[in-house]
Amino acid sequence: MNENHPGPATNRFAWFPGQGVQHRGMGMRLLAKDPYAADLFAQASEALGFDLPALITDSTEEELARTENAQPAIVASSAARYLAWARETEERQRPRWFAGHSIGALSAAIACGLIPFAQGVRLARRRGELMGATPGQGGMLAVSTTTPEARERTLKIASAYGLEVAAFNGSRQIVLSGPEEGLQGAATTIGRRGTRLNVSHAFHSRMMQPAQEAWDEEIAAAPLDGSVFSSGERPYLGCCVGVFAEDCAGVREDLRMALTKPVRWDIVIREASTCASGYIFGDGRILARMWRDRPRHLRIRVLDDTHEEVL
Repeated sequence: MNENHPGPATNRFAWFPGQGVQHRGMGMRLLAKDPYAADLFAQASEALGFDLPALITDSTEEELARTENAQPAIVASSAARYLAWARETEERQRPRWFAGHSIGALSAAIACGLIPFAQGVRLARRRGELMGATPGQGGMLAVSTTTPEARERTLKIASAYGLEVAAFNGSRQIVLSGPEEGLQGAATTIGRRGTRLNVSHAFHSRMMQPAQEAWDEEIAAAPLDGSVFSSGERPYLGCCVGVFAEDCAGVREDLRMALTKPVRWDIVIREASTCASGYIFGDGRILARMWRDRPRHLRIRVLDDTHEEVL
């Protein structure tokens, strides 16, 4: 088991957010307060070849939103928050399984001990670079689907305009991805139920295919630690394959698919609904909004930087 992993977990879940939660200064209060977190960021900076805290602190919001910057910043801040918290938390209070939305899957892999922190952040940077370099930028459209009829209609509209489903975010939202012309047509047809996302490309769609081969090579070479599966535990729930990985090959497949295939957060939510409690590490507002109809008994603690909130 790698040195950054705090040890075995117990029967709770932990979630990690994806792109869209980045903001200037994220994770910096934790870094200033916790020497262990500061060391993690130092390791990441060395692996990246540049000062990650400086990027997070000194960039404009527009610069930080660039996918090659946002992805390592999100993974570093949310995974560091988990690892710092876990060091101070009794084993029986730690989560049993981990899942991340899109790029958050790398945070989940770090948290459950599959990959060292610095290497996970480096992979996030590389993923962002490859995705940002793809031609034909396109975009994404989030659509409210509060009824089965609205969901079916949205899928038909997507097909009519040549768009793909980038994410099934529970029962209330679908995200569409594709070329700009198709997005404009779909947005006009859908009307007030649709919201354009502030992203640079058509993520989780075939428009990411030019980056797939290089990303496959990165994932194949990633130093995953299979010892997390040795006791029969299955701590990693794939956000794209929608199943608990049985081994490192399953984790690699989920991370590999995440470039062009949809996020199945609806399946992650279904798994979490059987639990009594869980955590979100990092900015949890978006993930919490995806699950407004969660069971009343289920308590979720959001740990963002040094802030903590119970939902």
